[in-house]
Amino acid sequence: VSGDMTVSNGNTFHLQNEKLIVDGSLFIENGGEMDLNSLGELINNSDFVLNGELDVGEGDVLIHGEFDLAATGTLTIDGGSFVSDAEYSHGNDEELHGAFSISDGLFEVTRNDLTVKSTCTDNITGGTIRVGGSFSANHPGTFEPSGGLVEIKSMNSNYNKPISCYNGNYFNDLKIHTPLLITIQNHFYSDIIIQNDFELGYRSSIDVDGYEVTVYNNVTLFGELKMIDSEDVLNIGNDIIWNSTASSNITDGTINISGDWYFNEWTDAQLGTGNTVNFVGSENSNIFCIDDNACFGTLVMDKDTAAEMVEVDSNNTIRAAGDLNVNQGMLKIHNQSTLEIGNEFNIYSSFYTQGTSSNNAEITKYGTGFFDINVETGGLIGGLYTTFDKVGSAGVNIKPGANLDSYYSLNNCTFQNGETGGSLLTIDNSQTVTIDGAEFNAGSREAAYNVTKNAEAGEVLFTNTGGTFGGPD
Repeated sequence: VSGDMTVSNGNTFHLQNEKLIVDGSLFIENGGEMDLNSLGELINNSDFVLNGELDVGEGDVLIHGEFDLAATGTLTIDGGSFVSDAEYSHGNDEELHGAFSISDGLFEVTRNDLTVKSTCTDNITGGTIRVGGSFSANHPGTFEPSGGLVEIKSMNSNYNKPISCYNGNYFNDLKIHTPLLITIQNHFYSDIIIQNDFELGYRSSIDVDGYEVTVYNNVTLFGELKMIDSEDVLNIGNDIIWNSTASSNITDGTINISGDWYFNEWTDAQLGTGNTVNFVGSENSNIFCIDDNACFGTLVMDKDTAAEMVEVDSNNTIRAAGDLNVNQGMLKIHNQSTLEIGNEFNIYSSFYTQGTSSNNAEITKYGTGFFDINVETGGLIGGLYTTFDKVGSAGVNIKPGANLDSYYSLNNCTFQNGETGGSLLTIDNSQTVTIDGAEFNAGSREAAYNVTKNAEAGEVLFTNTGGTFGGPD
């Protein structure tokens, strides 16, 4: 059709698996219908406002202009594709006002912004919605997918890409990435709920920007996660995976995670001490770190009950540049794993460290100087074949009301390189306990005491003690 084409009210145009090219404007009026069947192809070389019904089915639609779905319009995609590839026009959104349905296939706004308007009704059970600019769905009840993916595929670098979806609206899966060779800045512009997975692609950056983002399943990072506002909150219902191209600009805010944490090799992620990572929820978690530089800021274990565990398997090095607090639940590390702490390690619940005779676990300082280990009232520590290194003036400090596990009672543990004038181990609780095979080494920094006990209650018996600083005075 070299000119315009109109499907009038009361008429239906069946494309019947054929190809239709409209060089002028295409009008499907309110009450008019067009369907493409399974193999039909529609190309429109102008802008297109859909006032009636268009059933793409498994066919393909390509609009070489801007597209709007009017309030009276209905667009249905079931395995096919609908693409609007108009050139980028800042501030000129493509809009969904009417009934939008996709169960499979693709709806794409290649370069421009997409806005879901107040009169839109959605039926999204699958497929992909791909947007080259920003995305907004801010009117109540207008974007509530039960399946499918929203893909923010940034196609231009002219401005930061805001993403907003609130007032009860949410994403199912959300993916942000770019095919460009430069880093594209995106930022959330509202609180965000993602019912399933969130993926941040290579050369893409997302700024949480003072909002609360909740992902009910996994977060997978290939790009830059930015959290520089104290109000930033990221809630993760399952796992977070930092991949080799991932990076961080995280100085502040809070990350709450219920599942596992992966710092994979070549991850560029050093979280600032103003940021707190909380391990929460009612399931066990694991921390995996095989990168030489990846680091938490402030790290907290705050599970629902004391029974849930956060575990560090063998051959991992976990770093916290600030404090590590075990508030609720159990933290457990295994042989050949290292825990590096920048400031204080405070145990209010339970901590177990379990090395082997050939491969100790190690607890040491992150950076230079010393750090503190405090087992607080009600807290529990248990250890076997573990090296405690560069601990502050009180050493491993088991305070009044704290507990030492009667079986894993720091047997075959090594205490070394304490602070000058301090002690390598302080036991001030009221237990009667035996510690077997402990080694005390002063190293280059002369601690004044290997063991200190200020409390008169309780009794500690050391057997088979060794090391350069072992035994009584």
